[in-house]
Amino acid sequence: MRHIASCLIAPILVIVALVCFAGCVDAGEPWLLRIEQGEGFAETKDGIVFVGNEPFVMMRSLAAGFRGNLTWIEPTKESVFTTDRVVAVFKAGQKSAHINGQSVELSAPPDLSTGRMAISINDLGLIGLKANVDSDAKVIEVSYQRSSVTSASWSVEDGRVAIIVEADYGFEYSDFVLIQPDRVVVDIHDSVLSPSFEECAVSCGAVERVRAAMNRPGVVRVVVDLNAPLGYSISLEPGPPAQLVIRFNIRISEMLVDPGISIPRLIVKGDGPISCTAPARDEDGFWHTNITGATIAGSLTNITGEIGAVDWVKASQLDVGTARIELGLKEGYSPILRPPGSDRSELVFDIALTVSEIKIYDEQGCTVTRIATSGPVEFKSFRLPDPERVGVDLPGVWAGGCGSLSVGSTGVQQVRFAQYTADIGRVVLDLSPQAARWAHSVQVSADKTEVTIRVGNSPIYGRTVMLDPGHGGSDPGTVHGDLFEKDINLDIALRTKDLLLEAGAIVVMTREDDSAIPPADRPVMANEMKPDVFLSIHCNSVLNVFPCGTETYYYNMVPYSQELATQVHSCLLKEIMLVDRKVRRKDYYVLRVTNVPAVLVEVGYLSNEEENGKLRQPEFRQKAAQGLINGLAAYLDSDIFAKWREEAKSK
Repeated sequence: MRHIASCLIAPILVIVALVCFAGCVDAGEPWLLRIEQGEGFAETKDGIVFVGNEPFVMMRSLAAGFRGNLTWIEPTKESVFTTDRVVAVFKAGQKSAHINGQSVELSAPPDLSTGRMAISINDLGLIGLKANVDSDAKVIEVSYQRSSVTSASWSVEDGRVAIIVEADYGFEYSDFVLIQPDRVVVDIHDSVLSPSFEECAVSCGAVERVRAAMNRPGVVRVVVDLNAPLGYSISLEPGPPAQLVIRFNIRISEMLVDPGISIPRLIVKGDGPISCTAPARDEDGFWHTNITGATIAGSLTNITGEIGAVDWVKASQLDVGTARIELGLKEGYSPILRPPGSDRSELVFDIALTVSEIKIYDEQGCTVTRIATSGPVEFKSFRLPDPERVGVDLPGVWAGGCGSLSVGSTGVQQVRFAQYTADIGRVVLDLSPQAARWAHSVQVSADKTEVTIRVGNSPIYGRTVMLDPGHGGSDPGTVHGDLFEKDINLDIALRTKDLLLEAGAIVVMTREDDSAIPPADRPVMANEMKPDVFLSIHCNSVLNVFPCGTETYYYNMVPYSQELATQVHSCLLKEIMLVDRKVRRKDYYVLRVTNVPAVLVEVGYLSNEEENGKLRQPEFRQKAAQGLINGLAAYLDSDIFAKWREEAKSK
């Protein structure tokens, strides 16, 4: 028996006859106490005592009659009355008592004049009893209070059928299940069935109807007929009126896997709104989710065959109110719970790889975005203009909802990630406006679980530059005193190389030491490497006259080489502040034979005493290297270079 509630709050309303006989009662004549015993009564001759004209009932007689217990506590003059329904503490001479842990006020203090504790029949209702007084027969009958079961109704609460059984007072109940046919039975104890009670037809889901009858004296049996086994929960509000609510589970009736395009989808169907816990993984690597208020239908079939990333799916009843769905998935895959539909009668899980990490950091000349996934992915990269963006699609990957990471580097403003379609995650890098022509690269790891996107922080990043320090080895170039042109050319080239590498360029040099490279080999090296630009670095010299300044030459691939020469020349002059000897076209072999945009720079005149002194200074040569870098950057960020790149790709 489940003791949910007892209604001890309604005092006995003693019949008017009690008041009438109070004035004429003969306390010397014995009164008979009758205590309910099953279908009959047990009689006690010394169970009634009168205090004034008011009848009191002996507590020990009540304890014996209702199979309870009475304990006397001498130091405090208290009696403790216990049955299977109540624990009550009465103190002689005090109107306050404690019943089931709560303090209550009595109509009269308990009496101890006979040496035994007695309470007024007006207070019997506080311990769940009622009294009927027959003054003519001098009999008082005491029995349990009985609640009248008056009605049954039903409703649908959040998709679950709820049966509401109502009675005038609180009651105790027990419940159990019967099969063949399926029924839920609730026995309401110490109750009677009201003549107004009517059978209630339901026919909703597995619930067919509600009926009730007197099962035995004092017990009303409520039966809910079902057309299939169904779990339930019960709650009781003691009232008055008291309401017992039986909430039936929804039924999980179907599971299926849709293979999908890139992401398989598990669909769990019920006959009402489904709510579940977030998917979790156990120590064996299997996934599960618990569905509250649900019963697995007997017809539900587990999925045992492999479907894409799904190895198996099974359903089980965790307890009477909780169903569990378990999944065996391929390594790296997770069940992603999709937002519910309008009727919420389906659970939909995308079986997908996930983005496990996004890292953003700086490398030489670029911003790096590294995306790691929980399994192998066929990454697909793209670039979009207006506004400038670099994107990577991740087929079969759940991107974890919308989100963004602020970057704020020279080339990248932020990284956004979201679900582009149902089966494609997408990561987008929003580039700075000035980065429209800057290079980027996408690299996928060998196991296809990582993609690394590098976006340049300047136009130089990712571009290939061939530096050609003029002369070398046995060919010193022009010599003035102890200053050899080949050494000045190499030093400026090496300084330029360092700046290019810092900016993330790919640098190739025709020589990196004092070695002799035949002039005919230099354009051959350029044509084999196919760099974006070819830059030959020299110093000038004349005899008998004293010119000075910087000059830059181009010849082939007009207008590309001409634009390269113009930009390099202009930026170099801004740094080293020598005389402008202009940009010129001249048929140098190294320029004519080279098949990429190519220029030759004469930084200054060794034959000029002032410029000779400057070229000897490391600080001056560093400025020259910076000027060359600035010119290369300006050219690589130009429309004409972008046009050449497109032409080169088409070839």
